[in-house]
Amino acid sequence: MRAIMLTPEEDRFKAIEENDLTVSQVRALVTLACADPEPVSGGRIAERIGASPAAVSRALDGLVQKGFVTRRESTTDRRVRLFATTAPGLELADDLVALRRAQIDGFLNTLTPAERERVHDALVPLAATERIAGRTVIGGTRG
Repeated sequence: MRAIMLTPEEDRFKAIEENDLTVSQVRALVTLACADPEPVSGGRIAERIGASPAAVSRALDGLVQKGFVTRRESTTDRRVRLFATTAPGLELADDLVALRRAQIDGFLNTLTPAERERVHDALVPLAATERIAGRTVIGGTRG
């Protein structure tokens, strides 16, 4: 995992830089993009990414300003703000995930067939869990 996480990924960093995104914004955007199409509260996003509500609120405000996310009040509780990705936000999140997957694929291609088999065998039990297999993120799944 260290090799995957620390390998320079020029395309991914370029996409993040071109959109002037912070790490918190990337995490919030991808989490929100993987949620059900229903809007999600900032508090639920903060829980999911393990960040403070204040930090997530700032990240989401920036994403709203950039046009990647929409914000509206909850109809049941005016104190709650609900967020959803816009079409450009969903496209950017999908691009960032695809770039990360390409990086992982690149790493796996450096392994011998026996090493890839060991990685596969180690990941099978994880992939079988509902959280991984169904990509459960916030209250549901996304393809």
